[in-house]
Amino acid sequence: GLSTVGVPVAQQPIVEVIYKVAGELLNSIRNTLTYFVGAHDQQPITQIVLTGGGAKLRGFPQALQDGTHIPILIADPFGLVAVDRRVAAQADSSTSDAVCVALGLALGSAA
Repeated sequence: GLSTVGVPVAQQPIVEVIYKVAGELLNSIRNTLTYFVGAHDQQPITQIVLTGGGAKLRGFPQALQDGTHIPILIADPFGLVAVDRRVAAQADSSTSDAVCVALGLALGSAA
């Protein structure tokens, strides 16, 4: 993750690569949001809903919030949609990402 707490010295090169790649991603997201706000000045961005691997990278949601000054919400695909309790019970963190994608596609613009 983006935290160096408890990382052994031998793994510092790995941490440096994660920081570099995550920094590039954060910069790209900031640039995209800046472009969107510039092109849609009547539609302010009030919240970012984060899903996927980035949501799971320790420290990434906070770094994104710090860099954009926009509140971050970690997506919960079952938060506002009623699903069969058996489906919800079988879901874990690895399947919730797939559920978010499928649910977004199913809802389309209503999402």
